[in-house]
Amino acid sequence: MSLIGALNTALSGLRVTQASIAATSQNAANVQTPGYSRKSVAQEAVALGDGLGGVRAGKLERAYDAALMQELLRQESASGRLGVQDAFLARIEALQGKPEDGTSFAARLTQMRDAFIQLQSKPESAIFQSNVVERAADFALVMNQVGGGYNDARQAAQDDIVKVVGQMNRLLQEIGDLDQSIFRAGGGTSPDLLDRRDQRVRELAQIVDIRTVDRSDGTIVIMTRDGATLHNRVPTQISTRDAEIQPNSAYTGQPGGTIPAIRLGDPDTGPDITASLRGGSLGGLVELRDEILPRMQGELDELAHKIASRFQGKDSTTRQIPGLTFFTDVDGRTVPGDISGNADYSHPSTYVGFAARMRVAQAVLDDPSLVRYGDAGAPVTPPSGGSNPPDPVGGSTLFLKNVVDNVFGNRALDGQPHIAFNTASLGANPLRNLQSSMPTGLSVIDFAQQLLVKHAGEAGKAADNAKAAKATVENLALDYQNKTGVNLDDEVTRLVILQRSYAAQARVISTVEQMFDALFQI
Repeated sequence: MSLIGALNTALSGLRVTQASIAATSQNAANVQTPGYSRKSVAQEAVALGDGLGGVRAGKLERAYDAALMQELLRQESASGRLGVQDAFLARIEALQGKPEDGTSFAARLTQMRDAFIQLQSKPESAIFQSNVVERAADFALVMNQVGGGYNDARQAAQDDIVKVVGQMNRLLQEIGDLDQSIFRAGGGTSPDLLDRRDQRVRELAQIVDIRTVDRSDGTIVIMTRDGATLHNRVPTQISTRDAEIQPNSAYTGQPGGTIPAIRLGDPDTGPDITASLRGGSLGGLVELRDEILPRMQGELDELAHKIASRFQGKDSTTRQIPGLTFFTDVDGRTVPGDISGNADYSHPSTYVGFAARMRVAQAVLDDPSLVRYGDAGAPVTPPSGGSNPPDPVGGSTLFLKNVVDNVFGNRALDGQPHIAFNTASLGANPLRNLQSSMPTGLSVIDFAQQLLVKHAGEAGKAADNAKAAKATVENLALDYQNKTGVNLDDEVTRLVILQRSYAAQARVISTVEQMFDALFQI
């Protein structure tokens, strides 16, 4: 090798080493920077002339694991969905009270039954009659609070949906801006921009379940799991509208729905992607608003409606004993679900939201003695020699016996099982057919107690699932960091090696210089 060749080889190595030292120093300086990936300088062998070899610095490359990143995005989405559901259901659980609390709707219902049993022992007691009415009012108040809490939670979910859609649009715009910068910079030649885009994509995955496709020019395509394109060189605007949620509000995906869709582009005419949003915090909020909370609300409405209808005796084929319109809608007179005089038990949509509205009937508030006799009031004493004395059953009334044995029991007046609790087609949207796993042939107290336990169990399960999902994301993020991030010890070791390489190449240059000096002196 000629001296010129040796000098050029050493100089080329020196330049590559300088570039590598700069990249390694940058790595060490960013060891605490979130989302920063390890950078390295690619090296390429080159011919410097006359077959002599050298090396030159290639482009700056980043450490990246595409498969692990896709799995991380998927788990980020799952964690976002479960996290938001955990937060909402924890609020519902706190509103309902724990099963052992004496303030839950199940406890209040039991206290009302006990007040009827007490009244049965002394039906003429005005104090006991008033106590029954007070316990009934307590029960109705708790049902109102819990039922209203479901609607408040649905409203909060709707409001959060609008906010999250705004966050989603901002992230898509930032990703679009970064994509344009990456394209102009020549794709993979801008690893820091790629890192920043990855961070925004991960934030987007926490909002909605996505999958990504990397283009050869460094840009990215982002789609929902169902294939709706959110970004393809330019971001797609996501739109929705504010809405006031009522118990009978529903997203149907069809004309006439009372909750607006989430759309691509125009909020009125753009493609409806609501049904494709099944992950991330946005998907979790949609599921809460349209499925979880309406189904819970429907289960509570079932309890409210069956209590009111059983007091009326409307699920019995015989009516020897008068019933009592004890719990009514807000008008104080009627019970919802009673169409043209016939109870419509097969269509719970006719009494959606009843739990939040139920109250003690105005007639009972005006005349508490009705809890002793029923709607017919005190029986009229028949003429001498007649029958049917006022209190023919052990000093009580047949109505009170019916309440204790039948309304709170498992069988109706005719000895047949009560009409079962409805557990299908719950909520205001008949197209969704929300289902409950509650047993159907229970007494009202058993149904209330099991419903309380069920909802508390759902909240506990949501908390456990959210915790597990968060741990999965943290472990995956750690794995990804270990594979692509900066390890300070490794960078310091690499820096020492590069400094030694630099010194060796500098020594070659110095030696060549000395040899040239010696030649010039000959």
